[in-house]
Amino acid sequence: MVAGPEDKRFGQDVLIPKGATGSAKTGQVVVVELTELPALYGQPVGRVREVLGEIDDPGMEIEVAVRKYSVPHVFSEACLAMAKALPDKVRPEDHKHRVDLTDVPSSPLTEKTRAILTMPFIASQSRSAKAAVQLRAGGC
Repeated sequence: MVAGPEDKRFGQDVLIPKGATGSAKTGQVVVVELTELPALYGQPVGRVREVLGEIDDPGMEIEVAVRKYSVPHVFSEACLAMAKALPDKVRPEDHKHRVDLTDVPSSPLTEKTRAILTMPFIASQSRSAKAAVQLRAGGC
């Protein structure tokens, strides 16, 4: 397999050995971990660490940006337990010392502003003898 980086500053495709592809399929967005740095006459080698999903899945741009910019997105068991203990609805005592902004208009992300966040990967089948998956930057 061959994975092309979303960030074009990383100017080389990454080779992924047969046993390191995980459950990645053509058309999916993946996170690749480098296992060997590029050599003078060789490409870097890596493994598929995570399959994010299909390129057109809702929120994929955000999933790519979270990983590209190392935004924390995995929480500890203690943190998850604390969140689970929170009530489902805002209680009257929760309003104390807070400003209610529910009547303030806000604008959601548009397709144009989402495209600014990141460029997703598109995977496609290669014609090489090793049947590679190539990840290419695609437009939003």
